[in-house]
Amino acid sequence: GQGALVCIRGAAGTGKSRLIEEFKDGLVPGEIQWLEGQAYPYARNIPYFPLIELLKLACRIEEGDSPETVRARVEARLGPIVGDSPDVLPYLASLYTLHYDEPTGISPENWKAKLYHAVQAVLGALALQAPTVVCFEDLHWADPSFIELLRVVVRQTPYPVLFLCSYRPIFNLLGGPASDGPRLDQVEIELGDLSPDETLSMVRALLQAQVVPA
Repeated sequence: GQGALVCIRGAAGTGKSRLIEEFKDGLVPGEIQWLEGQAYPYARNIPYFPLIELLKLACRIEEGDSPETVRARVEARLGPIVGDSPDVLPYLASLYTLHYDEPTGISPENWKAKLYHAVQAVLGALALQAPTVVCFEDLHWADPSFIELLRVVVRQTPYPVLFLCSYRPIFNLLGGPASDGPRLDQVEIELGDLSPDETLSMVRALLQAQVVPA
């Protein structure tokens, strides 16, 4: 019933994705609403890419869908929960280069403010449907525009959403000017390499054997 931000920070191979996978597998199917977006090295210069990925999965948009199909799926999934407000769907749809009448001629600053509002409106509407987890992985590869948006949303979202984020030590979501001021409760989990004894214990558990050849 309370919002929170949980960040998992660690070098490559320390188990960030596995920890998230184990957490997700432990949730009761159908009771928790899971929304996820991923950042990739090849998409570092695509503005808001993790958000685009999240909405793509939430709206069941497939690669190769025509603009008409994308628009229909966005409206079918998000329309019923946010209504026909001119300040929500047009700005989310613009991420897929879909054009409505409303955003035409708007300044970049106002467009960004409208997009931030639209994202918060959608997350709030989704959070009222069911307990919601919003997961973003590998944020060290995310574009600066998305990171700025995420920091603002995390700071201002009044809804009981659990934000779950992972990234490498070269990045820190909890820093930055947009992180100042009121925000959700924050927890950062720092993952390090396993010691030899811890590695041996893990291998024994995975193999279900007490004796492991050297």
